[in-house]
Amino acid sequence: MADEQTSAAKLEGPNCFSNPKAFEVLCVQVPELQANNKVLKAKLEDIKSHMSSLNEGKTNKMDDVIQKQACIKSDLLDIRTNMQFIFESVSIMIYSAMDGIIRRSGDRTSERGVGQKESPGVGDQERHGAGGSENAQEIVT
Repeated sequence: MADEQTSAAKLEGPNCFSNPKAFEVLCVQVPELQANNKVLKAKLEDIKSHMSSLNEGKTNKMDDVIQKQACIKSDLLDIRTNMQFIFESVSIMIYSAMDGIIRRSGDRTSERGVGQKESPGVGDQERHGAGGSENAQEIVT
């Protein structure tokens, strides 16, 4: 260690190149420094390459997220359209059923006149006839 301090002291100052011993020390240190420089450059390139691949992976993941968001938005718009179609279809079916009920009710009132009781029809006997509830229970059980 004392040798290193004396050689470092010899390197300092304007006469370091005029001293042959100091020049020899420099000649030994230069290849060592060049080798260290090569090792450090290789490590730096590895780090740069790793950072680049990390950034590329991050960019790819962001692209995937954006693409998936677009797919989700498209799917939600499809669902909304289908819901509107279903709502319209169900509304039409309800209105049609209501019109049918009103029409049948109007037909029955006009046939029997106001204040007259309706005579049971064939379909009414099946629904209101004797044993109708028993038949319904037999089917259920």
